[in-house]
Amino acid sequence: MAINVNYTDQIHRRETDALREFAEAFGPKVSRCLLLTKDTQGTEGIIQYIPLWRWLLERDGEK
Repeated sequence: MAINVNYTDQIHRRETDALREFAEAFGPKVSRCLLLTKDTQGTEGIIQYIPLWRWLLERDGEK
């Protein structure tokens, strides 16, 4: 899994490009690309956008 964090109001292209480059470099070893954001949620191609607060709450529930 590739994870990148962008805690700003606007997501810069370099953040998504970095995840795509990582996925290309490691191919089938990368099952998921996450971009943890301030408030953005959704999916764009192979990248899933999740607000940091939501990701933290979901992780806490896995304990």
